[in-house]
Amino acid sequence: MAGARRGSDQGRPLGRPVRRPSGQSPLEEDDPVGGARKLAVQVRCAERLAALDEARSDLRDLAPVFTRAATDPGERVSLDGVLDTFGLTREQLNALPDED
Repeated sequence: MAGARRGSDQGRPLGRPVRRPSGQSPLEEDDPVGGARKLAVQVRCAERLAALDEARSDLRDLAPVFTRAATDPGERVSLDGVLDTFGLTREQLNALPDED
């Protein structure tokens, strides 16, 4: 949406450049508290990065679940059905030698 103004906690619309003295970082703005703002910004950034890392990890864990939910037709086949398809019985399956 072009021209939309979103407010920020500093009273400026987001996305508009802030004029600073040359060489001054956004984290080094003048603060009457004496630098507390810089520390607060760094802590909030670290917390945000931690939250994003956790969200990314959660999405990686959930990706196979979502994929299966989207592609699973819901049809289930019993072991006896599979054995029947191959012309075997449970007794014949149990009689096979173990491969240890």
